[in-house]
Amino acid sequence: MIIGEEPFNPGQMQTLVNLNQRSVTTTAGFQVPGVGSAIASNVWARWKNSHGSEAWTITLTLAAAQLATIIIRYVAGLDNTCLVVRGSEVWEIVSMDDINDLHEFIEINLKRLTSG
Repeated sequence: MIIGEEPFNPGQMQTLVNLNQRSVTTTAGFQVPGVGSAIASNVWARWKNSHGSEAWTITLTLAAAQLATIIIRYVAGLDNTCLVVRGSEVWEIVSMDDINDLHEFIEINLKRLTSG
């Protein structure tokens, strides 16, 4: 299978993630983001951490600690306000692409949320 210009093997989808809505609570007058209800649990993803000079440029632009790109099968209801949870790590969606608008696969660019 070809996605974009790269060959893609669904067997590379070896990382389990959860897709959640974002919640916001108010603590001591400050709004604190949190992980809300699940949109989809145990979703298989191809996970690629960003690295190299392009990642450094993006990191400086977004002030992000870590960046990653995942590919998952299409999930209705997923949008840029949702969060991706991998283990105990929470990742914010920076951008999404419904590849070729076919509703088969979504490529998602992420930045890791840091606590505190």
